[in-house]
Amino acid sequence: MQQELKIIIQLISDAFGLSKFSVDNNNQATDWKAVLQTARQHKVIPMLYTACLNNRSSIPTRVLTAMERMVIKSSKFNLLQKRELQELILLFQKNNIRLIPYKGVILAEAVYDDLSRRDFTDIDLIIKADDYDKMEELLLERGYGYEVNFPRWFGTIYKYFNHERNFDIYVSGYRHFHVEPHWTLGSKSYQTHLDYDDIKLLSKPSDNSHALKLKPEGLLITTALHHSATAYECLKYVNDITAILLKYEDVLDWKEIKEYCIRYDVLNLVLVGVALAMRIYNIKCNEDITHLVHQHITDRQIDFCMKCINAQRPKGAKLYLRRLQFQLITRRRGITKFKILYHTVLSYIAYRPLYYLFAKPTVAERKIIYKSA
Repeated sequence: MQQELKIIIQLISDAFGLSKFSVDNNNQATDWKAVLQTARQHKVIPMLYTACLNNRSSIPTRVLTAMERMVIKSSKFNLLQKRELQELILLFQKNNIRLIPYKGVILAEAVYDDLSRRDFTDIDLIIKADDYDKMEELLLERGYGYEVNFPRWFGTIYKYFNHERNFDIYVSGYRHFHVEPHWTLGSKSYQTHLDYDDIKLLSKPSDNSHALKLKPEGLLITTALHHSATAYECLKYVNDITAILLKYEDVLDWKEIKEYCIRYDVLNLVLVGVALAMRIYNIKCNEDITHLVHQHITDRQIDFCMKCINAQRPKGAKLYLRRLQFQLITRRRGITKFKILYHTVLSYIAYRPLYYLFAKPTVAERKIIYKSA
């Protein structure tokens, strides 16, 4: 593991209250510019800043100042995201649209207890597929535009091969908000296409009659399934799993988690995240969880993810092949692996040529007037 990543992990472990940062790893030998660069790559600047504040006597002032600027900027952005999510929930509630917000604002507040401690750049919503057209209409009326445009006839094909469509608001040429309505949590290619009714089983009523709130079990499963699509290649993703385990260790119903995940053959995707938290941050789980991880997860699977975390992110086909390999070595059932290969090959043969031919990315320099609700 590269030295910069080791320092980041030690500092974040301190922020989680799991261990004390060792000053011996600091001083003149540390390349703090490389540490910050690595932290930005892994999207963990907020947690790193929290840890550095706890050890300010050991951290160069210039490093703290640089991180402070980044955290202040991201905190302001996060507050705007929270306000927009609240307004969208009210808007959709008035129009009887059912939804379950997850990740982003929800994870920062429910797990980290502080919007400033987690970076996020979008608003994720799980919706009923039947409500998508109405939601699309409302987003367009509000001032959002499609991230990618394509002919209307292509919409049915797009929905079959994808699990979300992204909408943006640009102000003065800069992306202001990015909303991702999901009709399924993940894609058919990875066999994580759980829909609203599936996720509803992991939710409970909230103050908003048409927006459900994820239970702790739902937070863990949805977060793990989202991050597993990348083979947990970013330290931020392991941090999320770690934070959930630490926050809800006494209330998580592992019997419910196991039964739910076995039903959809996603148990190993969740347990790999738990295993990574145990290895990287040495968190202590109870005997039942530890036994469950050792029973289902192999060193090969964990080592594969550790290699992804340590390595530079590849581009193009190499990235997709790496993520596909992770799915194939992690899933339990042969029929699931067959479906993953089938839908992946089908996507590359039947869908992607049409997508590249007809889908046109929106020009980033466009200017859209934001209509506040």
